[in-house]
Amino acid sequence: MQVRYKKYIKDIFLLIVVAILAIFLGKNIPHWYRLWQGPFKNGDYSAHVKSFPYKLTLYGTATCQHCQNARTYLRQAGIEFNDQMIDRSGDAARLYQQLGEKAVPVLVSDSKILVGFSPVRYEEMLKESRVR
Repeated sequence: MQVRYKKYIKDIFLLIVVAILAIFLGKNIPHWYRLWQGPFKNGDYSAHVKSFPYKLTLYGTATCQHCQNARTYLRQAGIEFNDQMIDRSGDAARLYQQLGEKAVPVLVSDSKILVGFSPVRYEEMLKESRVR
């Protein structure tokens, strides 16, 4: 009888360890995938810059501090960009929705997008897009 209880205790312990491991991995795999994928998403995003005068488009809102920081950074760097306020323009909101992103700011060139604001990443994108 005692052997049977030891087996049950061992099985329950193993089940708990596996559950904890599954929860940990389940929470972290998307984060690790994004790190592995890199900060940029590659693709054909020319529709987001083709109909505008400049080579870069910034999607953002009027109330987002990160969007304000991105605008300030680009202006101070002398980079011309299409400023699309998704909370003030239905057309801008529709184009932004086509990207499938859930956060702002989103900087778009004809072949890459970058979600969020980071001066280092913006500099990389500007060099790769040959805007600078």
